Amino acid sequence: MGRFESSIEGLRAGGASAGEQELVELIARHGRQEGALLERYERFAKDGPSPAARYPVNFILADEQRHHQVLAEIADAIAWGTLNNVTPPVPRLGEGGDGAFVEETKKLLQAERRDPI
Repeated sequence: MGRFESSIEGLRAGGASAGEQELVELIARHGRQEGALLERYERFAKDGPSPAARYPVNFILADEQRHHQVLAEIADAIAWGTLNNVTPPVPRLGEGGDGAFVEETKKLLQAERRDPI
């Protein structure tokens, strides 16, 4: 099953609004197009002309893979989150501990903004 097939399956199961369907289909389409680019990055990272060329491509590849995974999880959350009795693939805020999360995130952002490098 492709990475976005679960999302499409969730839409077919019913319960998604027209807007949710449109958004999931857009994300899935983007994901499929991006999949071809991922394959190119993977080939270059493996078969690039030199270690110096492959080195930065591996960083880009890792970032693109994470991006692709996050898109798939978001699409699943939208597609399946509309159904009853389904645990959402992406946990929702508001299920406890959110105040501490928000406060710590603010502190971390402040520290990142102060760091000049």
